[in-house]
Amino acid sequence: MGELFDARFLRRLESLRYAARRIPRGGRPAEQSSRSLGGGVEFADYRAYVPGEDMRRVDWMVYLRLGKLFSRLFTEELDLPVHVALDLSDSVFLPPERGRAALQAAAAFSWVALSGQDRVRVHPFGADPLPGFGPVSGKRSGMRLLDRLEGLGPSGGTGIEKTLRRIRGLAGRRGLLVVVSDFFSPSGIQGVLEELGRQRHRLLLVQLVHPHDADPPFQGEIRVVDCETREERDVTVTPAVLERYRSAWKGFQEELRSFALRRGAYLLPLQVTVDVISQVEALFLGGRLPL
Repeated sequence: MGELFDARFLRRLESLRYAARRIPRGGRPAEQSSRSLGGGVEFADYRAYVPGEDMRRVDWMVYLRLGKLFSRLFTEELDLPVHVALDLSDSVFLPPERGRAALQAAAAFSWVALSGQDRVRVHPFGADPLPGFGPVSGKRSGMRLLDRLEGLGPSGGTGIEKTLRRIRGLAGRRGLLVVVSDFFSPSGIQGVLEELGRQRHRLLLVQLVHPHDADPPFQGEIRVVDCETREERDVTVTPAVLERYRSAWKGFQEELRSFALRRGAYLLPLQVTVDVISQVEALFLGGRLPL
């Protein structure tokens, strides 16, 4: 492990778990309770005995009281598919604190899943989807995943919509999609929200926020350079211009919040100049994140 993910970083995540209420059928044994009723260990319900069923499931105490045969049903403990879409566009790494927080957030949400024996697949992207890794499960695989994350860096433009479309086209069961991004896109926030709205997975949106996003420290004559396209523009920053910018930023934030509320998604505005794990811990009330 490197400086981004030291032993203390991982220890602080050990007590956190995703708590999925309903897991689609077809997974493998793990720690999540599936809606599939069968040969698990946690009692769920009774149903009338059907001839040919395993007699070991019959509750004989109920038979003695009621004179009728009932089978006991148990929940199966299955894994939760977890996808992590990680924005590596140049805008995420400007300033560097934002990029560092992005990598730590992706590592944190991945490690929580791996600690619960869930399966994780990471989808990094720049202008286009980049080679991903996974699905993996277990902490041994998790260490290799952290090594991969440690080596990632700025990767050009922003192609968040392309990556979301690729994830949507993947076969597999419904699970959790964690999107770690600043959610800036040349097409605007609406295009991103439209793609998010088409996802079948439960959504956890981690927005990377720097204090200068809401209140840039500029005034007077400046030259603005797009960090991804390298386009330059000379701007005169007056109080009126700053006010229009702040208004646009508030509108951007409100659209993201409104979408999360309508969709029932989690939204974590991650302050990149503040300890990442403390903010992640605050999201997991009582150590659990209900899904």
